[in-house]
Amino acid sequence: MNKLQILNQQLKEVRLIIDGLGKPVDRGIRKTVALMWLHGFKTIASCQGHKNWGLKTAWIDFIKDDRIQNLLDNCFGHQLDYFLGGDRLFFYTKEALIMWNKYLYKSLNNKTVVKSIDQIIQELSK
Repeated sequence: MNKLQILNQQLKEVRLIIDGLGKPVDRGIRKTVALMWLHGFKTIASCQGHKNWGLKTAWIDFIKDDRIQNLLDNCFGHQLDYFLGGDRLFFYTKEALIMWNKYLYKSLNNKTVVKSIDQIIQELSK
């Protein structure tokens, strides 16, 4: 399988997730969640942001992982398009979220992808 096929398979898995309120992962953040999974990050919660209530910015909660800051630095440099607060990652603009998705996709390699898919399958089967 190539990267795009693997990402599409992971997106199918993300679409199956239902939260405690009976809602699926927001459409605008699904690709980000799938890409973070493929990089081996474990996400807990996410939101694409809201226009009329709540936070307007997209965010993802994940299990603390020191690797994420390095990836953010490589993707954004010193641009302040995101905020990492503990285990929550905020994106200030839709463009920043798209930039992050593109960076994660470009930085995938087959070894990383295969390893994380195997890990996810093992976790789901427990």
